[in-house]
Amino acid sequence: MRVLPFCSRENGEVKGNLPCVEISVDGGSPAGSNSITTSWDFRRVADIQGEPFLGQGLDSRRHKQMIPRRRGGTIQSRIGLNRRRTFSFTMPNTSVRLVLTKIRSPAVRMFFPCLIGLVLLVLLSPPVMAIPAATCATLSVSPGTVSVGQTLTLSGTGCPNGGFTGSVVFGGGGTPLTFCTGGGAPAVAGSCSVTGGVLKVTFDLWWGVMGRATVQVSGVTTTATFNVAAVLSPLPTTQIVGGTVNVAASGFDPGRGLGTCNWDGAPLTGFGCFANWVAADTKGNASTSFTVPPSPYGLHTLYLQDNGGALASTVIMVTPSLALTPTDGTIGTLVTVSGGGYSANTPFEIIWNPGPTQMVVASGTTDGAGSIPGGVNFNVPNVPGLPSPGYTVEALDGNGVSMTTTFIVDAQLAVAPSSGPVGTGFSIFGNGFIAGSTVTFTWDPGAGDAANMGSTVATAAGDVSFATRSPPSWNGGHIIVATAPQNPAGATCPGFIPAGNACAFFNTLASLNL
Repeated sequence: MRVLPFCSRENGEVKGNLPCVEISVDGGSPAGSNSITTSWDFRRVADIQGEPFLGQGLDSRRHKQMIPRRRGGTIQSRIGLNRRRTFSFTMPNTSVRLVLTKIRSPAVRMFFPCLIGLVLLVLLSPPVMAIPAATCATLSVSPGTVSVGQTLTLSGTGCPNGGFTGSVVFGGGGTPLTFCTGGGAPAVAGSCSVTGGVLKVTFDLWWGVMGRATVQVSGVTTTATFNVAAVLSPLPTTQIVGGTVNVAASGFDPGRGLGTCNWDGAPLTGFGCFANWVAADTKGNASTSFTVPPSPYGLHTLYLQDNGGALASTVIMVTPSLALTPTDGTIGTLVTVSGGGYSANTPFEIIWNPGPTQMVVASGTTDGAGSIPGGVNFNVPNVPGLPSPGYTVEALDGNGVSMTTTFIVDAQLAVAPSSGPVGTGFSIFGNGFIAGSTVTFTWDPGAGDAANMGSTVATAAGDVSFATRSPPSWNGGHIIVATAPQNPAGATCPGFIPAGNACAFFNTLASLNL
């Protein structure tokens, strides 16, 4: 077997790059020792084997205890590149020789031919020229910050000629926006083709996610960037206290919960803002709704921020409201007033039928949120000139902030006396009718003993007075109905009497004529 110079002895006895063969190791030094250790530095990767040769008269089978491996009296080991390996074996007190031989494995034998072939292939192959990527000399977007729904202009110079498509990739994630695709994308102004190296196209930002966005154009590596701002779109933009506002939010982070909902800097809790939040989809579109909290007249700021950090604000105009309970009734009915959206901590008046004949029926001072406090009441007055269909009631504060509503005054009837035999004379009295209107009286309309009792004209105060006698009828209660054109619904009539009437009752008593 061929011996190659692939190792050297470095234990002090033999130095230099020598063939690893027949290197003697004196087993008698130190005296009495029966253990030999020798170290070798291997310069290359190889498989080696070694065999000790013992002195004369010794049984080699008993003394071939080789480390690291015992294999038929030989050392066999895989040696790594530039590694030192130490071999130890036991022996009697005599001299010994250790022979190390390099054995080439099939893999090693194939290495050099493959390496030579690879070198030749590289040397004989034609050179590959790198093709530079196309670019634009300049590419920019304006404006630098834009909200969803606004328009962007993409401009470039020194770009490769030809048609292109574009896309907007949002740093906050979500669905990219494509343009110049010929369908299903934002309408564009300008050309989706580069001529003379000039690129210019305008498109609408249909959706987006707040943060940095990158515009990419097909065929070139040059990009442009701009900022997407989140935006809130309330509907309506003007609302009364207690009214509902629906808010469309764009530019928010997809899938995020609502972290903050503030009204004028204070948390808007308990008014639906958090409960009604719908997290943004992949296009950054979210929504919520809420009821306007007690607030003074004027502009108020709504501020939303999701858990991803996207934030936006908008303003909502709060206007005054006025409510009456009940909304109709006869003269003298007790009415409770409520409302909000007036000036804070400001005196106010409740005015009946504002104008030349107006009457202040209640007054007070609004609270710190501009609301009419509880306990403001008035009785429906009896004033002349009842309009149709009812009276106007106004709440007016000291800063001129006002709101009106309508109260329907129900016409009412009374009779005196209210009972008697057939032919009894009695008078009909009424109020709440349209001034100057003709009022017609009917006995038991729709019944077998129905009778037209006559008519009269309401005074300027809406009052009526009419004298008559009870017509022939059976014993018991009878209804008298007063009908007037355009009269408000009468609350004094049973349900089977059409609206726009007032009613009274007369009880016919049995009588015996002798």
